[in-house]
Amino acid sequence: MEQQEKYYIADDEITLKELILKLKEFGAYLWERKISIAVVALLMAAIFAIKAKLKPDEYQASLTFMVDEDIGGGGIGGILSQFGFGGGGSEYNLQKILTLSKSMQIASEVLLDTGEVDGKKGLYGNHIIDIYEFHDKKSWKKPENGLDGFYFGDDSRSQLAQNIALKSVFAKVIGGKKTKNPLYSSSVNDDTGIMTLSVKSKSPDLSLGLVKTFFDHLSEYYVAKSIEKSESTYKILKAKTDSIHALLGQKEYALAQFKDKNRGVYLNKVKIREQRLMTQIQALRMAWGESLKNQEMADYALKEQTPFIQPIDIPFAPINSIPNSLLKALIIGGFLGGFLAAGYFVFRKIFQDAMSDA
Repeated sequence: MEQQEKYYIADDEITLKELILKLKEFGAYLWERKISIAVVALLMAAIFAIKAKLKPDEYQASLTFMVDEDIGGGGIGGILSQFGFGGGGSEYNLQKILTLSKSMQIASEVLLDTGEVDGKKGLYGNHIIDIYEFHDKKSWKKPENGLDGFYFGDDSRSQLAQNIALKSVFAKVIGGKKTKNPLYSSSVNDDTGIMTLSVKSKSPDLSLGLVKTFFDHLSEYYVAKSIEKSESTYKILKAKTDSIHALLGQKEYALAQFKDKNRGVYLNKVKIREQRLMTQIQALRMAWGESLKNQEMADYALKEQTPFIQPIDIPFAPINSIPNSLLKALIIGGFLGGFLAAGYFVFRKIFQDAMSDA
């Protein structure tokens, strides 16, 4: 084997020629060790291919939906806003909906909901614990955490244990610092406004059940929060209207009783009492009419502000597994192996040259 010529750079500033010569030197050095680099690359490619082959099949279920945003901008909504009802034409933030779907509020409701997975009915959180073998995790084996044999719904467990378990399963589903591939994901098409919820897991039943349950709880929560203020206003006005109507009925009944009791009596004091009752009834009728009008306007405003969440594509069984690409694994493994081997030899040469100059 020929001894490769070494080019030493005496000056602090390297020239283009010196850089090219140095690169040629390293290139020749690596070429001499191409067999070793190729062996490492092939070995790493084989490891990646075996891992891809042994990796359990995964199933992805995706649900698309859209939200009607044309609310409160015109028509009856614009008229109602002038009287203090309605939202004044505010638009719904699509990104806000997706952020809500990944919140602990929504996720905890989903995990504590019930569904059937692989022929077994139970809480989705418990299905995830079994499928992904949480009981074998080191953190779940620590006695101080109290998670030995833990399942959601066991009231005998401490609140601390339930919180730790919920956060652990939440991280698996939504993602966290130590979670590379969470089960749940969401996205929005900025051009069309169509949103997508997806769940990818080892079980087709779990993927289908989780994505539908996420959509149900997200829709229910978002609609409830969107109309919370308007619904409260409507309930107050309805209670006031019902109260006035009930009082009006009492006064009308009292007037009828009074007339029956004093039939044929024409005393002035009797007439004054009758006139007072009639005046009260007239005032209550006017108040009831005005309150009823406000109630109807609040009802219209509530309906105008209620977001319309429309599912587009709802997944259904059966769903196919996502194939693991052996070619992709081979390419990634080979490239990584070759890069590491070449990096090792380059570092070794730099170190040897530095020691020989010392």
